[in-house]
Amino acid sequence: PPDSFAAAEFGPVHHIHPIQLFSASADLAVFVLLLLFSRRSRLAGATFCLYGVLAGGVRFGLEFLRGDEPRILGPLTLYHLMSAGIAVVSIGLWAYLARREKS
Repeated sequence: PPDSFAAAEFGPVHHIHPIQLFSASADLAVFVLLLLFSRRSRLAGATFCLYGVLAGGVRFGLEFLRGDEPRILGPLTLYHLMSAGIAVVSIGLWAYLARREKS
């Protein structure tokens, strides 16, 4: 609406995405995937690692649609870097756990 905060901040013709709804839908999908994965996985900690990868990926993607955070590295915000870091650390932990399981 023209008298909303978003219109005052970004202008009346700027399109605003309902990020909260996108995030809630994606988090529900992540929950379902984790539930299915946890029933099949036998590796201790693998579900936690998958959560880190999926949650980091979802936040990284949705962050491009947000307009309220300053860009610090080209088109990336601090939350892009944090979510990518969480995903990378989760992948590394998963690989470590899988190697330890084999030994």
